[in-house]
Amino acid sequence: AERRAAEMCFPRPRTQGELFVPKSNAVRQDRLVQRDIQVSFTPADVAHVAAFVAQMQAVKNNIHKVQQTPEQAHGNQMAGKLAELAFGRYFNWPVDLSIHLGGDGGVDFRLRDGLTVDTKAIWVQTNMDYDYTLALLAAERLSTHFVQVLVDVEFTRAFITGGISRERFLAIATPHTGWNTDGEAPLTVRRSQLSRVFPASFWSETA
Repeated sequence: AERRAAEMCFPRPRTQGELFVPKSNAVRQDRLVQRDIQVSFTPADVAHVAAFVAQMQAVKNNIHKVQQTPEQAHGNQMAGKLAELAFGRYFNWPVDLSIHLGGDGGVDFRLRDGLTVDTKAIWVQTNMDYDYTLALLAAERLSTHFVQVLVDVEFTRAFITGGISRERFLAIATPHTGWNTDGEAPLTVRRSQLSRVFPASFWSETA
């Protein structure tokens, strides 16, 4: 009974394919995840995202904040959409694969209760355990929550490392001293500062 009670308060992290489906809003609660959430990608996932990126590049002239090689630009674009796929797959929300010529307004997912999520991807080519930063310029701080997602170099898996609300981000973030865009230094928090307590609204009610 004690073990069951503990699991109800702090459920074990779900493996890929499991879905949390609350029975009613009355039992919804914030959920603590004990470790990074790993989501695996299939070759079909990667091909689907690659087709989306190719279509986006054909119709949208992206202006990058930092100098990148074509390989880096492609890798970062792939990682960005795969990060959305990882979040959508784990929390059971559909991923928007339409092209927005004017941008997505800094919002990847519109959840219930007015919550919005922007996934912040890092294409990791070396160490997945590093204490990476989550950096946001003023124009990027539009969602109510931000979620960091690490995508491996081969696009085979992603790790959702945690999230942070906009209010919390603004309360603890510090300016990035390594780079700026048009004279503006982004504000940053580190991976170790992110929370693994995800709001109840992150989980879809439908499987």
